[in-house]
Amino acid sequence: MSQEELTRVFRAVSQKRRHGILHVGDGAEALRISFHNGKIVEVLQLNYPTARAICDRLIGCGFVKTEQVAPALDSELSASALYEAIVVRNHLVKHADFMRAKTAYEMNLLYDLRKQSSGRFEFVSKVVQPDPKLALSVAPGQFLLDMVELETQDKKLSQLLRGASFTDVFLSRKKPDKSGLTENEQALYELSDGRRSLAEICRLTLLTEYQLREALVTLCDRQVVDIGRERGMTTPAIESPNPVAATREIIGQAMNLLQEMSESDVIASGESEELEMAAPDPIDDTQNEVAAVATKNGHSQPSESRTSERNHSRSRTHEQAHNYGREAKSVTKPRVTIQLRQRLLQLNMRTLTPDVFSKISLLTIVSFLLAVCLVAPTLFTNWFEIVSHFLGSH
Repeated sequence: MSQEELTRVFRAVSQKRRHGILHVGDGAEALRISFHNGKIVEVLQLNYPTARAICDRLIGCGFVKTEQVAPALDSELSASALYEAIVVRNHLVKHADFMRAKTAYEMNLLYDLRKQSSGRFEFVSKVVQPDPKLALSVAPGQFLLDMVELETQDKKLSQLLRGASFTDVFLSRKKPDKSGLTENEQALYELSDGRRSLAEICRLTLLTEYQLREALVTLCDRQVVDIGRERGMTTPAIESPNPVAATREIIGQAMNLLQEMSESDVIASGESEELEMAAPDPIDDTQNEVAAVATKNGHSQPSESRTSERNHSRSRTHEQAHNYGREAKSVTKPRVTIQLRQRLLQLNMRTLTPDVFSKISLLTIVSFLLAVCLVAPTLFTNWFEIVSHFLGSH
């Protein structure tokens, strides 16, 4: 048995829509996987009672008490017989809760296949008639995709837990607001009180291993829960930011940055003027060179020639200073613009969270509709008349 061979068998059964039973492993980990029309409909652990495994999950989640299901704990009841006893006849558990416990147990048995590296497997073609009320109906392709995703989640969890086991870490809530969370994430979030270990939380939920790990990784990535090594760890609650205050903060920061940019431009222009005033005037040097040449040749340069040379040198100096100031401005503006963009990006990442962005969007839409109602109250009436006429004509 290897992962490649098991993957090949699952794909072949799914593609050919086979009926039969796949026996995997031996000893205490022996499994029997039933297929109907190419889909997984039942998973059984041969050396562990199915009724006890389902009841343990229901007891751990508080749906039933131990004394209520004591006869089924040590019996060899099948899942169908247990369903008839505690759901149909005694009404101890709802159908949805029973199915969640049964599905979590059987899917976790399938997910444990990725940990097995030895043993044998055998597929036997056989007509399987599953109970339509209790059948899994899991596509092998989806199961294989979950196995690949679990390997990725295992790497992320090892980084989050830093090598610790589920019994050594505790979850605590960091944010009081659970809006935007899925049903699985809310189930994990509500149990994260800082006093329960991650292993205890796993027993108190009816989530599969894949659902639990996916929800845990998502909550940690969004910084909704925190993982610690001490029981009773509490983290100060982070209040949800006010969208109006966040918008005002962004506008104020943007105005301050624009003002700093304009001041930087003024400073750059002032520096260019100072450079223009302090630039070395080559007129004196030209005069000295001309005087030295004239003295060497034994004659002096005419005054008109010196005057024209002075004017030409002065105009060239002013042109150089002007070009230098223009280059200083061109260098300063992009630098300030890049700084503005970087600071605005940091500000948006800190304040415009998905929750705040959704609230701002909702506030904008409501304000727009109110403005339309005040400015053009007949616009909606005309629009509804057009839609009613169009629907009536069709």
